[in-house]
Amino acid sequence: MQRLVLIILINILVGASSYAAYGPDNIVTIMQTSTTGKTVILNKGSSGNLEEDKLAVLLVPQKKNKKIIYKPVAKLKSVKIFDESSIWIAFKVYMPSMLEKSNKLILLDENNLLRGRKALSFQRSKVIANEKNVNAAVSDNLIESSTALSKKEGEYNIVEKLHDKEKLYDNDIDLVDIDVWEQKKGSKKKIAHSIYKSNYSKAFAMKHRLQTFEKMVVAFIRKYNDPKFTIARAYFQTKDPSNLIATHESSDYYTRFVENEDIRLKKEDKIYGDLRDKGESWSDDYSDEELSELVYNVGVIKERERRRTISAHHFSHQVYGNFGLNLVNNENLKDRTNTAQSKYDFEFGYEYFAFKDVDALDKVAFEFTMRRAVDAYSIGGGYNATSVEYSFTGGINWYPFKRPNSLDTNIIYAGLLIRSGISALEVSDTNEKGTYSILTIPGIRAGIKYNFSNSYGVRIFGGFENIKSSRIKKSSSSGVLPDVASYTEGKMGIGLSKFF
Repeated sequence: MQRLVLIILINILVGASSYAAYGPDNIVTIMQTSTTGKTVILNKGSSGNLEEDKLAVLLVPQKKNKKIIYKPVAKLKSVKIFDESSIWIAFKVYMPSMLEKSNKLILLDENNLLRGRKALSFQRSKVIANEKNVNAAVSDNLIESSTALSKKEGEYNIVEKLHDKEKLYDNDIDLVDIDVWEQKKGSKKKIAHSIYKSNYSKAFAMKHRLQTFEKMVVAFIRKYNDPKFTIARAYFQTKDPSNLIATHESSDYYTRFVENEDIRLKKEDKIYGDLRDKGESWSDDYSDEELSELVYNVGVIKERERRRTISAHHFSHQVYGNFGLNLVNNENLKDRTNTAQSKYDFEFGYEYFAFKDVDALDKVAFEFTMRRAVDAYSIGGGYNATSVEYSFTGGINWYPFKRPNSLDTNIIYAGLLIRSGISALEVSDTNEKGTYSILTIPGIRAGIKYNFSNSYGVRIFGGFENIKSSRIKKSSSSGVLPDVASYTEGKMGIGLSKFF
């Protein structure tokens, strides 16, 4: 059992870096096309691991002889990457008719296709020799000719030849510069004069990377266009080939595939829950057979969670607007004249995730709000006063289970706040008006919010405050309006939010 768990952990690390050439993440929609057809906006951005100044190829599936083949539409280069969209320049177009708004295509991009590949390591060498001996010097240094003095071939007898000569390199590429000795004028000294200079390592690495990318794209097209390669197409099919999915004579097979995918996703969610809740003992409830099946799936779970985390990490701010009601009735029921039928408020808030890069504090956020609230409450003497309040709050929120900028999940939070502002009180029976300052120290708030992957979200929350009012001025010094009053607010609110 321990050996099997060790194998699973190794596959987690390997699987997290794996990448399928063609899947749902590669399907993009053209959001907009320029009049020249050379600039397109795609509905995929940095949340999909795209980067600026990278190459990509757009492909389209077409039906031919009851099979689906993939044809290149255009070669692109990214010029601007946003969170959920990107701008590309099509420097080579093969099928202009496909570069139209709302068309769905397959995007094979350089950053994702070459992900996980080791960067080339370089060393630079210099060969200096007399002009007549340049060729021999280069041969001795690079080819390691047997005539080189360092080999001393003539001093040894060959008893048995086990294998051909070979050289082990510490680096992938050795860039060689060649200089020749030239006589310095007016002196017996010689100086090295360059006759050949190798490319810069960055330029060479970039050229190699682009060549590798183009080879992989060509290999992908050849593989999927091979008439014998039909297994992958069986998993991606529908009646309409324009949806990028290959057609198939039997739709029952596709139905079974969708059902199996749903079951697989549910299993992955369960595994992730066990990993999160049970820690190192997550595999105790699984048999050896079940663990063997999961070896190939755990890496997918980690990759999916990693993408969610990366997508959410782009956001540091969130603004929202909400509508709230005070569920606590603070009125004197005998006063039916001075009353507020609807005790509501409109509030606008701003939340700042200041510690998103600090592991110990990444579940803490600062919140600031402003609101206009209508209410009424008892002021003594059998009277109520209606209130129109304008106030500000500052507070801190704590997210115990998930980060505040997580996506596509329910997020529970609780917070403390301080409220300050002014309130206009009025008693219509006595025709009195007054201006009061209000203060809450502290108020509490708790709720749940959900952030969609498109950066919008919703939230539902409740709050409790004891709001104190202190007179600033009033119309009559001998009226019924008090110098100090207080009331309780038990608020329930619902709102919409936006990340940025």
